[in-house]
Amino acid sequence: MDTSTLTPPSARTVVALRVPGIDGDVSLSLKRDATTLAVHTVPSFTFDLAGRLVGGFDAGRTYRRTLDHRVIEKRGKYAEGRRERERRPLDRAEVRALCDTAYGYASAVADGLAAGTAEVVSATTPDGAWRPWAEVALDRIARWDDARLGQDAAAFLRVYQPIGILPPDQYRALVLQATLGCSYNRCTFCTFYRGQDFRIKLLPDFAAHITAVKAFHGPALASYHSIFLGEANALVAPQRLLVPMLDAVNAALAVAPPDLAGAARVRWLAEHAPAFDGIYAFVSALDALRKSPQDIAALRARGLRRVYIGLESGDEGLLRFLAKPNTAEQAVEAVQSIKAGGVAVGVVIMLGVGGERYAADHVRHTVEVLNQMGLGRDDILYFSEFVETPGSPYVEQAVEAGIAPMPVPQMRAQRAAIQGALRFPAAPPKLAVYDIREFAY
Repeated sequence: MDTSTLTPPSARTVVALRVPGIDGDVSLSLKRDATTLAVHTVPSFTFDLAGRLVGGFDAGRTYRRTLDHRVIEKRGKYAEGRRERERRPLDRAEVRALCDTAYGYASAVADGLAAGTAEVVSATTPDGAWRPWAEVALDRIARWDDARLGQDAAAFLRVYQPIGILPPDQYRALVLQATLGCSYNRCTFCTFYRGQDFRIKLLPDFAAHITAVKAFHGPALASYHSIFLGEANALVAPQRLLVPMLDAVNAALAVAPPDLAGAARVRWLAEHAPAFDGIYAFVSALDALRKSPQDIAALRARGLRRVYIGLESGDEGLLRFLAKPNTAEQAVEAVQSIKAGGVAVGVVIMLGVGGERYAADHVRHTVEVLNQMGLGRDDILYFSEFVETPGSPYVEQAVEAGIAPMPVPQMRAQRAAIQGALRFPAAPPKLAVYDIREFAY
């Protein structure tokens, strides 16, 4: 039996079980996009619909597994009276132990249900509704272990080139690499694409990539809610290439029509599962200006829903120090042009970059620029606390200029100063944090 033949009993069904060999009740959460198993609340483990371990939580630590089979441990700690997050990669033995624990619990639950020895304590839907879905989900999970996840990681690296970074609202997007690397790749603070040659894929290569991505993810396609067109600046591709690329995406995957909203959109996505709520991408300000609002509208008609621009700062002096290729005025024009084409924007501001030397002008001019953009309800304004990357040109330049890293409290005060001076013409955009250290794909 396959879940493609099943209708999930609800958006989320929770079954409480007592399973021989497991101390404490087991909670099995069956969702349209994932399966989560928790033992006496914690530990808990989440698996995608193909059965791959996605992450877990235990003893105050959160675990996030990447598709190349690394695991990042995150835990809260207090520093200077504030709760901060500490991150570290697990070593190979720790990864193996985590996988053994997660799959060991899942195997015990599957065996208990199959043998009839697992006692159902409660369920949010009748037994007949949830059991077939649970059996398929657990059967898929049972096919995996640490060794197979390692083999799967090698398959992932045959399908994908390195994935540098995504916006936080797209961390669980299905990445399709229309381009590789970064078309500019000279911003002093960014090392995500160093050493990578930039390339725009031709349509046959991109279509083959989509086919390979679908085969790799399999049932786990339903674990992704949107599509991100990679990599650093996919919309640099000329319109004559970009339009057929988006047509290829729509031919291969179900992308929600752009004008559906509210309940109608939710219903369409449920009826076409696995389905995606739209296509998203990064774009540089200069490359956005090379497309007319009519060009943007043509991409919107093919599912483009939001694009992300790294403004970083509205101060021209700081932009030059960072080697950004555009001016602040060009960024404003780019955002206005994109929005005129009916596509939303995500704008990224860096906090603390340039240190105290640029701080006052950074705040003042960034406020001025943001207030000119006309950001609204469908847009996102991201505040990203600047993280110096060892070996980056920025670090060397900052040392030469006598610019010290800005302490976290001052970065947060900088955000408060910017945010407090913003004025939006109507409904405001969403304001959110962008911590690049949180990204793992």
